Amino acid sequence: MVGRLRELAGGSPGLPAGLVGLGLLIAWAAAEGGYPVTHWAAGGILLVALIAAGAALGAARSLEGFARIGVLCLFAYAAWSFLSILWAKEPGAAFEGGDRALLYALYFALFCWFALRPRAAALLLVAFLLALGGLALAVFCELASMGRGALAGAFPGGRLVYPAGYVNAAPAQWTMAALPATLLVKERRLGAPVRGLLGGVAVLLLALSYLSLSRGWLVALAITAVLMVVTLPGRLASFWSAFAVGAGFAVDLPFLLKVSDRAEAGLAFHHQLEIALAATVASAALVGAAVAAFAVLQRRRPSLAGGRPRRFALGGALALVLAGVGLGLAAVGNPISKVEHAWNTFTSPKGYEANSRDTNRLLAGFGSNRYDFYRVAFHQFLDHPLTGDGSENFLYAYLREGRSGETPRYPHSLELRALSETGVVGALIGLVGLVAALLAAGRAIAARGLSGSVAAAALAGFVYWLIQGSFDWFWEYAVLGGMAFSLLGVAVGLAGEGEPRRLARQRLVRLMLPVAGLAAAAGFALPWLSGLAIEAAAKSYPQDLKVAYSRLELAAALDPLSAQPALLAGTIAARSGELRRAERRFSEALSLYPEELYATLELAGIAAERGQVQRAERLLQRAHRLDRVGELPLVALRSLEEGRILTVTEIEKAIRQRASSFE
Repeated sequence: MVGRLRELAGGSPGLPAGLVGLGLLIAWAAAEGGYPVTHWAAGGILLVALIAAGAALGAARSLEGFARIGVLCLFAYAAWSFLSILWAKEPGAAFEGGDRALLYALYFALFCWFALRPRAAALLLVAFLLALGGLALAVFCELASMGRGALAGAFPGGRLVYPAGYVNAAPAQWTMAALPATLLVKERRLGAPVRGLLGGVAVLLLALSYLSLSRGWLVALAITAVLMVVTLPGRLASFWSAFAVGAGFAVDLPFLLKVSDRAEAGLAFHHQLEIALAATVASAALVGAAVAAFAVLQRRRPSLAGGRPRRFALGGALALVLAGVGLGLAAVGNPISKVEHAWNTFTSPKGYEANSRDTNRLLAGFGSNRYDFYRVAFHQFLDHPLTGDGSENFLYAYLREGRSGETPRYPHSLELRALSETGVVGALIGLVGLVAALLAAGRAIAARGLSGSVAAAALAGFVYWLIQGSFDWFWEYAVLGGMAFSLLGVAVGLAGEGEPRRLARQRLVRLMLPVAGLAAAAGFALPWLSGLAIEAAAKSYPQDLKVAYSRLELAAALDPLSAQPALLAGTIAARSGELRRAERRFSEALSLYPEELYATLELAGIAAERGQVQRAERLLQRAHRLDRVGELPLVALRSLEEGRILTVTEIEKAIRQRASSFE
């Protein structure tokens, strides 16, 4: 076994680096999906080191054609995101947005730029899928062993958010692995045991995904599954692989329904969760055993792939499709009325209430405030069509123009994010890179064989991310974006464009590589270290104010574009009764971000407490212009008119309540 791994690594020098990169994704999947910058920025530094070392040692290939265009465009998009710091209202957020784009460009480059032979790519992908399956099983077991309080925290509102922390990101990270695993079930070259394991893992991943009760997950899963079966080579085999996994999931569904029903009703469901876990493990084992047995039979009797058996399988597949369509229409009812209901709940400002009248959340309409998010994002694009409003600078536009009480930081759409935040320039760069990468991946799939199967499986995971990310904020989760661009990179890398070369021997590359690497590493290191200092200050301030303030000064020095250190220092000072220090820190935050709402409200509270009524009134009127929907500025203004002062403590409490009432 060790000798075989050495042989694979020798033929594919990028394999060790790929394993390390995917190991990072497993770690992020286990811890809040890699959303906070302190979780993923260090990983970006490691990716820079891996790519620099691999290029110097000859693991990188000289990219050609569509692969080269894809890599260049992704790095160009990251550069444009960094450049948006110059016109962004919140430069610190644009800096972090540039880091995210760079992280995904590095993941894409790691897998398509480095030389991976088909067998090594298959080994890499299978190892990653099985590792995620093992993590999913560990999460399922952990849930079953949690106490009632911890379990309620993992299922707020009856929907699983653990471990990602966001109800739509949680199922996505499992489904992005379930789809490639399902497609690889049909690949004969992997061997019966591996195919059986992949089939069982796919069942387990889908079962855990269901517990989040995400409508976006269901829609994206259905669309991607249809695209997999209809567009990829080996349609019949893909259908039966999907059917085997789907049958295992269908066995689990009644047990999962009992868990979700009791969780949504606020009842104890620990016992139902234990039963669902047992049923899921049993069905996954049965599907795995059935797939492995069929694989053995297929190897011993190759005639099963053609002639009469194939015609019989095709007839059975058509019958199942027709039966499924009939059952779906019977369950859903009039499809036209359902589409109308879905559109009405999507566009209605009372979409949440419309959904609450439905008995099953997954079959409800699409009520949410996304329609309003998209409206504001499109207007933001129209206001700044060429350059956009700055990477990750959506919040201020929504506070001004939004009609809901939510405070979304992101547009909840990959396409509208690119348009509204990076403009036509950024969107075109991203679109060209995406099209080029998909064309290169299509070339790999058309080659058939092991490379075609692995490329198709990897591409399925990316397409799922792209579809659901079109109506959700997936770009901001490092584990989701990292997985998506890693999978796309694997598919593009298998197109075989270019040969491995020791790029560091080229004079220009030898000069540029250290400079670019150090700049990228510094770009990740500064917000990472600053974020760690902020977290340390937040933990230490109740015990030692002096230490907390010194850590926040360090954080501000490390990342001078961010107002977070000043905001936290002002908050700590206000809570400690140091109003002069609080005023100074909040003013510093406003000098960085003139539209910072929290600092404006806090300064109004400080002015009111000092008896500076006119200044407090001006600040509250400004806060109302910044936040048209929020009631707090108006409530505070009315209080001033009535002669009652809304204190700093009351303002801070109201802000926290509003922020905690939404996802």
